[in-house]
Amino acid sequence: MPSCFVCGRTRNQNSKQDKITFHRFPTDVITREKWYEFLLSNSLPKDKVTQNSLICSEHFASHNFVYYNRKTILNKTAVPSICVARVKSAKLLFPETRTPIRISGFQVTASSSGLEDVVPLDDTNNTCLNMSS
Repeated sequence: MPSCFVCGRTRNQNSKQDKITFHRFPTDVITREKWYEFLLSNSLPKDKVTQNSLICSEHFASHNFVYYNRKTILNKTAVPSICVARVKSAKLLFPETRTPIRISGFQVTASSSGLEDVVPLDDTNNTCLNMSS
């Protein structure tokens, strides 16, 4: 069963009900390098990425998607920018947390409809491991 390279979420009935989609790493070299930067900011090794590696839609801001004929399509230039920290076997004790992080000088910030506004970032602390929010 496919799973997210970043947070380990698997494609199953629950993820389908939550309308979570899974996306392969881009073939475009520039966009792919930005995805690698996201991995590095999450302390994940980019050398472990394979042609079958996926990242779930929870790591992308909503403006990165196009909805067409009941399909969710990720923009070709979309870059993951939201860290999702989750404990697979203890969801009730440790609820999932979402932390916007910096990618190439920008971050996603909270808005009234969720994490979806991209703004310039001047903070140097861009790691997902800071779970203080």
